[in-house]
Amino acid sequence: MAELFIHVGYPKCASTFLQKRLLPKQSEICFIDSPQYHNALLKRYYPCGGEQKRIEALKHLSSIVTASNLPVVMSNENLCMPSSWLDTHRARQNNKLSWHESNELIKAYFPKARILIVVRNQQDWICSWYQERIKRVETKSLSQLLSSSLFMDDILPSLCYTKVIEEYSKLFSAKSVKVILFEDMIKDLGCFFSAIGINGNTVKNEKVRSSISHVSLLMRRNTNKILSFLLDRGASFETIEQSVFKLLKELYSYDFIIKKLSNNFAKPNKYNLSLTQEIISTLKTDNAKLSNLLGKNVHNYGYLLP
Repeated sequence: MAELFIHVGYPKCASTFLQKRLLPKQSEICFIDSPQYHNALLKRYYPCGGEQKRIEALKHLSSIVTASNLPVVMSNENLCMPSSWLDTHRARQNNKLSWHESNELIKAYFPKARILIVVRNQQDWICSWYQERIKRVETKSLSQLLSSSLFMDDILPSLCYTKVIEEYSKLFSAKSVKVILFEDMIKDLGCFFSAIGINGNTVKNEKVRSSISHVSLLMRRNTNKILSFLLDRGASFETIEQSVFKLLKELYSYDFIIKKLSNNFAKPNKYNLSLTQEIISTLKTDNAKLSNLLGKNVHNYGYLLP
């Protein structure tokens, strides 16, 4: 029986890059990317067949793991996050299990699974998260989001990495949970694969996509306000999506020109990232525990520490 490695996140830590450009190219692993298995672990209402189909999908995945001669790898960055992490006024994930429920499913069917968690400097993560929300018609400013119940009740607890790591350790044992720093991984992508026993020298270091410029971010947010205004007054979402969104996507594909013209790259201070003392204190306390857990000073990577 092969080992099953499940990369549970975090999102905004090059997970899509891993899933689309690196993991499928590895001949030393069996990479599972079929939507039916991801849906079985994530969807509250399993499509096309309900609970019986969910059970069948998970049992079939278990048979793949049993029959494989190679390490089996799954990757889904949504597994470690609350379902609300990308909820906006215009886009909501109403059909997602809580991350606790997803983990219980993994434990029930794959009790010996190995868990891979990639964590990132929370300040950088917040800025990248905000960019992702802007793509989903977010109209709030970052400061408004940071003071919202969404952030304080759902997102901030998830950014206390040691609490999430402890949750997985209780379910699968501390030895079965591998934590990788995003900051290490983007310098050497091989460190991700070494966690599953693949020779990191075989991995080609490719550039991870950079953030959009601050200017483009402001343009997108203001565009979202206009779109929301039109939608609230009865405009067809389909019409806007087919025309305006496609046009904007094409325009924003030239963001690299805006970067060169403005020399204003996306960095935390460019987003007016004003964290409250409560947020700072919470992150510092948890990051001190993270340093001890990993045996390295995460302050060297820009993480907040006491």
